[in-house]
Amino acid sequence: MIFSRLSLVTFLGLAAASLASDVEPALESRTLHLGLGGGLDIGAGVGIGAGVGVGAGVGIGGGVGLGGGVGVGRGAGAHGSSSSKGKGGKDCGCDSKSRSKKSKGHKSTSTKKKAHHSSTPAKKGHSSGHKSSGSKKGHSAASAKAQAHVVTTLKTCHKDIVRLGGELKGSLAGCDHKQAHLVVKAVAGIIGEMHASLKVAASACVKVAAGATVDFEVKVVARAVADLLNALYVALSPLEAIVKVSPGLVLLLSVHLLPLCFTVVGLLHALFAISGGLVAAVAGLLHVQFAHLFKLLGCGSLVVALEL
Repeated sequence: MIFSRLSLVTFLGLAAASLASDVEPALESRTLHLGLGGGLDIGAGVGIGAGVGVGAGVGIGGGVGLGGGVGVGRGAGAHGSSSSKGKGGKDCGCDSKSRSKKSKGHKSTSTKKKAHHSSTPAKKGHSSGHKSSGSKKGHSAASAKAQAHVVTTLKTCHKDIVRLGGELKGSLAGCDHKQAHLVVKAVAGIIGEMHASLKVAASACVKVAAGATVDFEVKVVARAVADLLNALYVALSPLEAIVKVSPGLVLLLSVHLLPLCFTVVGLLHALFAISGGLVAAVAGLLHVQFAHLFKLLGCGSLVVALEL
């Protein structure tokens, strides 16, 4: 009986060895052990692909035991007992459960992060609304301040022109109009003072125009500009009659009148750059003979600036 069992064992061992040699190089291990005095153990294990195991084991002295375990999967292992298969199955189940828990946890965390980020733009929009309203208030305050400064400067210059116009009229009344050089001498200093006052007003307007964007009340500023130009017209009107009698006087007066005219043009361009609506508004408030007088005095550039 022992020899028949031994023959069976030998046959199974050879069959297992033959199977192992056919699937080389995927063979994981092959062992042969002969024990004298207790029996003969022959075992062979074959791994095919990523996770297939075939095993056989025989024990002499108590009986014959055959066992095989096959595991298919990414992390399966081959063992000589059927109990290893059950353990492998449990391990796979645990891994899948842990992965699902991790994925759920990750999703919930990402959801919280998204919710947090989605609330952030709302806060930013709310704060930007406050900033925009604050900037509008600041802009309107700056515009009001700039407008008040310009209007005050123009009114101050207007007073100077009215006063100097009275002086010019009185100076011309006491000189011989037929003597061109006497006329020029009588009015040169007064025109120079007018020019100085106009330069102060023009400088203030240019500074305002060069600064931040300003919104003017067109009617208010246009009235101040027109009052100044009409005062200048009245102040220089006494020269009209003299120039008509002595046309050559214009060339002598141009040395004094042209700088004054260019300063006024610069003042107007600065204000018109702030508000284009001022051009028409100012032109509509000027004396009807304004363009005629300044063309006669050789100050056509002022007329062009006003689009008259």
